[in-house]
Amino acid sequence: MKINHLLFFLLIFWSCKSEETPVLTNIEGTYTGQFYFTVPNTDFVSSDITLTFDNGRFSGTSNKSKYPAICRGTYEIVGNEIKFTDECIWTAEFNWGLILSGNFKYTVKDAKLSNLTKKEGENSYVYNLSKSK
Repeated sequence: MKINHLLFFLLIFWSCKSEETPVLTNIEGTYTGQFYFTVPNTDFVSSDITLTFDNGRFSGTSNKSKYPAICRGTYEIVGNEIKFTDECIWTAEFNWGLILSGNFKYTVKDAKLSNLTKKEGENSYVYNLSKSK
């Protein structure tokens, strides 16, 4: 009887697959998409963005001024996050959380970067991306 329990346990153990998040090693290229700043109980506004990644450096643009505030800097992939370090000088009249800087969790679709998200309390800064050809 104990052998049956052991076999049952092993069968369940081996049948469970862990869903690991794919780890990115290379995001080089140009991505286009939308940016959203989400705040609970508030309608969000999107903007069209372009991000370029090249040899550990990033740059980008948005169709709305400082929404998000994308300039240029460096990036580093660490586990399931990308750490952005902005190199630009900004004025103080807007939400500095909109600057592409700090740690963003990423998601992958079809082995390509598809989403960047940074949470601050209940607020989220979200970049939905598609790699340009």
